[in-house]
Amino acid sequence: MPGVNRIAASGKFFRDGDGRFFVKAVSFGPFPPDAEGRTLPVGQDLAEYLQSVVDVGANTLRVYEVPPLDFVDSCMDLGLRVIIGIPWAQHVDFLENEEILKDARDSLLSTVELFHGHPGVLAYLVGNEIPATLVRWMGAEKVRRALEHLITSGRAVDSGAMFAYANYPTSEYLMVRNADFSAFNIYLEDREVFTHYLRHLQNVAGDLPLLVTEFGVDSQHHGESRQAEILSWHVEACCRAGVAGTTVFAFSDRWYRGGKEIMDWDFGLLRRDGSRKAAFDQLQAAWGGIESPGDGIGRDSGLRFSVIVCTYRGFRTLEECLLSLTKISYPDYEILLINDGADEGVEKITKKFPSVRHVGMEHSGLSAARNLGAREATGDVLVYTDDDCAADEEWLLYLAEGFAGGDFAAMGGPNISPRPLTQEQACVVASPGGPAHVLLSDEQAEHIPGCNLAVRKEAFESIGGFREEFRTAGDDVDFCWRLQNHAYRIGFHGAAMVWHYRRFRVRDYLRQQAGYGRAEAMLIPRHPDRFGTIGGARWKGFVYDQTFAADIGRSARIYQGPFGYAPFQSIYTSGTWGWGYVVSSFQWVLLALVAGVLGFIFPLAALLSFLMLAATVITALRFGVKAKITAPFDCLSARIVVSGLALIQPLNRGMRRYLGSLRYARLPSGLPPLNKPLFFPRLGWWRRPLRFGFWSEEGLLRDDLLSNLQNTWAEEGTQFSVGDGWRSWDLEILSSVLWSIRVVTVTEYHADEKCLTWVRLEGRSNFLTSAARFAVFLAAGLMWRFEGLNLWVGLVLLLLFMAPTVARRIQLSRVKKRIKEVAQTLGFKALDA
Repeated sequence: MPGVNRIAASGKFFRDGDGRFFVKAVSFGPFPPDAEGRTLPVGQDLAEYLQSVVDVGANTLRVYEVPPLDFVDSCMDLGLRVIIGIPWAQHVDFLENEEILKDARDSLLSTVELFHGHPGVLAYLVGNEIPATLVRWMGAEKVRRALEHLITSGRAVDSGAMFAYANYPTSEYLMVRNADFSAFNIYLEDREVFTHYLRHLQNVAGDLPLLVTEFGVDSQHHGESRQAEILSWHVEACCRAGVAGTTVFAFSDRWYRGGKEIMDWDFGLLRRDGSRKAAFDQLQAAWGGIESPGDGIGRDSGLRFSVIVCTYRGFRTLEECLLSLTKISYPDYEILLINDGADEGVEKITKKFPSVRHVGMEHSGLSAARNLGAREATGDVLVYTDDDCAADEEWLLYLAEGFAGGDFAAMGGPNISPRPLTQEQACVVASPGGPAHVLLSDEQAEHIPGCNLAVRKEAFESIGGFREEFRTAGDDVDFCWRLQNHAYRIGFHGAAMVWHYRRFRVRDYLRQQAGYGRAEAMLIPRHPDRFGTIGGARWKGFVYDQTFAADIGRSARIYQGPFGYAPFQSIYTSGTWGWGYVVSSFQWVLLALVAGVLGFIFPLAALLSFLMLAATVITALRFGVKAKITAPFDCLSARIVVSGLALIQPLNRGMRRYLGSLRYARLPSGLPPLNKPLFFPRLGWWRRPLRFGFWSEEGLLRDDLLSNLQNTWAEEGTQFSVGDGWRSWDLEILSSVLWSIRVVTVTEYHADEKCLTWVRLEGRSNFLTSAARFAVFLAAGLMWRFEGLNLWVGLVLLLLFMAPTVARRIQLSRVKKRIKEVAQTLGFKALDA
């Protein structure tokens, strides 16, 4: 359709051409099928339905089945966009059956081809609420990769389309890295809880827009007036949180699922007879006049902001920066440009913007320029950004919203890299070490980068401003730590964003990282308690940087609750560094090189050096594989470059930090957490788990089986424990001093309330087993090195090495047999996989 823009993601929001697009959606269907089996209305019925959708103030429909082309055309004629959900068998173990994923991919590709380039299609959802217990069973990382593969396949057909996965709180950790936005279905009827959870999801979403893809209230159980009240305040809560839009579930009470109309709940804005509920009118009023999330909150907070830009010959992006600041939609603010060095070219650019106050100074460094800006400012709040940033039009509005939400002396938000224009720039953006915020909670920060930092003037003056010895970097870290040392709190709002250009060239990126290292060396004597071990900063909070999504399931932990039933399964971290950080450090590589030199005298030292350097290279390669590289620059050569930068960056930065802070170095205070065994990775047929299933026509669940297993083993005196929710297993049996056996279960829900329960048995070695195997391995190596290793001795050592594994396999078979006996007494039908 000529003249109609496709909706696109832009930072934390959506855009329709040059304007912002706030998604106001209702879920539409599937309805009970008509005589021809259609679950979406057609003809006059469709026209009446769509007109009602327009009347309520919606601009988007969410459908759960692939609609015909003329349906989307009819929607577009009324200014309605469509979010299309791709239906496929995601309620069963689709990783076990390759045909399921193949069918899902084929369905997605045929749908994208049908609507290729259509501006009426807002986005495709490649999945919706895969049950958390099923994700736990299949493995979150494997499920994530499968969803990412679907998105990659769809994007290859239509690169201009948007793709996402509709998640929900119970599998919050399932973050699809190549999605265009973060989509969540949320059903929370307490306003305060809903508001706080939106702020949390803004952080989970990272640099992507957050779209609520389902929110609804059942009027059958809560009453129509309560439904109307909740839907009304949820719109305001979404606007205050700065989400990119929301979807009300559902448009009508008539909802068809699993081969029948659902009569047990009524989520619709329309009753089954088509009449309007009170929620229709309330939502119509709440959505009225909202074209951007900022329209849903007051724009005058009573705070006057002084926006301060400090530049030293920043010609390349300064004009774009100042232009963006003049377009901010906030009633009371001023703009100051501090020209460090009094450069005439900078002054000439500034004169293009009459509302910008130019202040020149002798070249004295970044901190001195920021302090001068504070002295010249007339506002209540000093807001700092850099000359390589461009502010979002509602930036100050959400900073004000953040200040209003708590007793904060300072406030910040995310700094997001614009879309790269070259492959080199895309590689720099995806590499580690960029400016990142550190959060202590969803609304309180430990550190805010200086490119997006607001501070109340009285707090600024009370700590003496910025330390002027920090001329290029490190000043913001020192400033935030000193604020906290004076008992001030720093807030964070996920929608208060600025665009921040990363370095355009690799050499500029490496030069920046070296500068960061020198700044860290200056920070160590001033904040010795904030550093330790091998010299890096010791953050109390979580670092939200380019590695955030890639690290889930590796250095972070997921609380899934006993048997995987926790309603909010969030991500937790026990620290900001682990073995990956250690083996990438300058000190580690230096020790490896020293060991390599000693290898000319002691051969084992050469082996140690090789292993140490191999660990460093593997860590860098893993980062390159996991990195989020912007399409269309995501290719093998780009990932090789990112891996190289991930190898060089910590060495470059660490060397500068180390050489500048030798006198402050300390010995490590402890070892980082070890997530996986150091020796003998669990590979091969002997460690494969046993998997078997049970069918139930009566709807028996895994809960029934687990309950009876616990009772049976307790009566028999079997030693077992119940999972505490931090690990992905249900029960653990201590079968011997060498092994334990873990029981994992999941239930698939099929038609007519029939259920299929799968059981997996995993044998796990303990430290004694690993130590014994290492001793055997070491003995074999020493005998081969010094005395030679004959056939019979080798066979004996091999048998000793394999004996625990053979015993484990026998024990697994015994446990499997006992579980089958218990299941059959309950009425399950055994079904071997």
